[in-house]
Amino acid sequence: MRWSPAPHDYVMTMRLQDMDTYNIFLHSVLSELPGVFGIETSVVIGGVKNEIPVPR
Repeated sequence: MRWSPAPHDYVMTMRLQDMDTYNIFLHSVLSELPGVFGIETSVVIGGVKNEIPVPR
């Protein structure tokens, strides 16, 4: 996670197996943190370079 000046406070880069895994994280972890008032998601469907394996 890195700090971003605006319009967002933080930018998280995540590599997950599927959108179901992301939704579980979003609803059970991220949205439950104190001070989290909004979440915006951008999804990359494909990539040019895939060297890091997705954790199982």
